[in-house]
Amino acid sequence: MAEADRKDFFISYNQADKAWAEWIAWELEATGYSTVLQAWDFRPGRNFVLEMDRAAKVASRTIAVLSPDYLSALFTQPEWAAAFAQDPSGEKGLLLPVLVRPCDLKGLLSQIIYIDLLVLDKEVAREALIAGVEQGRGKPATAPGFPGAKPKKEAPRFPGALPPIWNVPHARNPNFTGREEILQDLRKSLAAGQATALTALHGLGGVGKTQLALEYAYRQAPDYNLVWWLRADDPVALAGDYAALAKELDLPEKDAANQEDQVAAVRRWLSQNVKWLLIFDNAGKPQDLNSYLPKGGNGHVLITSRYAAWRGIAWALDVRVWERPEAVAFILKRTGQQDEAAAGELAQELGDLPLALEQAGAYIDECRCSISHYLELFRTMRRELLKKGKPSQDYRKTVATTWEISFQKLQEEAPAAAALLNPSEP
Repeated sequence: MAEADRKDFFISYNQADKAWAEWIAWELEATGYSTVLQAWDFRPGRNFVLEMDRAAKVASRTIAVLSPDYLSALFTQPEWAAAFAQDPSGEKGLLLPVLVRPCDLKGLLSQIIYIDLLVLDKEVAREALIAGVEQGRGKPATAPGFPGAKPKKEAPRFPGALPPIWNVPHARNPNFTGREEILQDLRKSLAAGQATALTALHGLGGVGKTQLALEYAYRQAPDYNLVWWLRADDPVALAGDYAALAKELDLPEKDAANQEDQVAAVRRWLSQNVKWLLIFDNAGKPQDLNSYLPKGGNGHVLITSRYAAWRGIAWALDVRVWERPEAVAFILKRTGQQDEAAAGELAQELGDLPLALEQAGAYIDECRCSISHYLELFRTMRRELLKKGKPSQDYRKTVATTWEISFQKLQEEAPAAAALLNPSEP
């Protein structure tokens, strides 16, 4: 047989696992290997038995995609048995089992070390597959730690000092108010269990999810050696923020040209270490984070998101608008005023929405006006906005009104700056 006709792998699978077989073949060929796959290479009109015989002869090694269906099928047994017969001791690695679904391995197959892809996401599974098919020793690139070394006793951190690795982009909010119950629930959810814990704060825009994550980071800073904030609303920013940890951790891959190598290195480090907190701020959906969530280790992951369906991978906490006493307390604290009655009316008008209350408080503080004066402004401005017919959603209407009041003040005091924010105006 001509060398050009040789293939690296024949992929043996049951039709129930066709999707897995195609994924395996694709990843192997993307890495530079060649494969023979029934779904791609056995074309209509050809003799199936002859094609199978040819595949077994042209392929140097056979991958058996293991699942309950594969083990119970009659046609797959001869495929892996032929490879086993050529290498019964396994020294040449001619038969490579790849486990894709839980099954009870018995007989000859139970004696062969398999590649386990169970409960792995795409990137980690790809790494396991490529590492598994490579022949030769599995020696790591970096020296392992000395097993007999005594753990270093950490000196107590100076009270109030932040963790040595910290990139939280915002200062602590001096006007943070309330939310004690949800902060307690957040702490309990992250502290539960021995493995990496994930909690998602979800809710409408403007309810204060980011402020909650920020307050938690500062309150619990003494519990962590690493707190890392990630901008999860932008895939490019997310990858860059995550990869930047390689330099902070002084990993061997910190100067790698390929950002994916840096991300993989950071993820491995997190999977092997403790006392860290990752904050994914303003995440989209769970699948957007698959490549960044560590498998293993003993750290904490905190997610903020408008998306609600996180229960598949994380403990989900619903963040809603303030309770009325919290809203009133915030307005009084933010403005330094004591008019509880006016603050209560304003909180009601703003729907107890934290973002709108912050905008109102900032205006009152800047203009040194009373809460009741701002309340009158708000009611007048809201009527004008409603005449324009937008926005339609209640919380958007509230935020838009408070913003419009602040914007009009900016127009009066700094017309050039206001024009930058509203370039459509003549």
